[in-house]
Amino acid sequence: MSTLLKTTSGTAQQLLSEGVLLFNIRITGDNIISEGGTAHKESQSGKLLIYIKEDNIRQDFSMDNGYNYSRIMNYSTRKEIVLQEISTMKYAIETNINDFLKKSDPYRNAVLRTNAHQSGHNGFRTVSATLTYRDSSSMQFSYVPDYWLAHPGIFEKMPELKGIPAVFDLPLSNGFTTHFELSAIRREPISNTIFRIPEGYRIINRKEYEKLIK
Repeated sequence: MSTLLKTTSGTAQQLLSEGVLLFNIRITGDNIISEGGTAHKESQSGKLLIYIKEDNIRQDFSMDNGYNYSRIMNYSTRKEIVLQEISTMKYAIETNINDFLKKSDPYRNAVLRTNAHQSGHNGFRTVSATLTYRDSSSMQFSYVPDYWLAHPGIFEKMPELKGIPAVFDLPLSNGFTTHFELSAIRREPISNTIFRIPEGYRIINRKEYEKLIK
């Protein structure tokens, strides 16, 4: 049975070792119609589901326009699998989890400053905060302080956060921005099967994948 975690100011911080995080996401930005053309705002909505079971994590991205992919990570074996459909073919792309975690290196040893004012978001107690990185850049966000994750590195720009991000924005390389809003934290049993490669997927390595997308 699923339990929705409602946080209160008196609740001791807990490790979420098994359960699901649900985020609503929206990608927005200026889209140039043609060279020299007029830019117009473009927006796409979707969801991010994060399944957690000890050292196993699965992230499912699904956009309303039909684009979707999944990332399965095992911190014990250090393996990562990306499930993606390319030209109607289904691929399971095997990589080393360390390649993903290296992306967080510039964001480690950041200085966290929290706002004394606390507020609520979707029934959770949240704290607004700023992370200042070693290069003096910063990121503003809010998070749920009453729960924490054993592997916070799944959030690339908050790899050492002792909490669960609630509202934050991530800029994309194409000039667009992805907005994330936490809508639910569910503490419930997660089947081991969700972390396995589904039938019908062809297993390939990173080099084979790069050839496919050239």
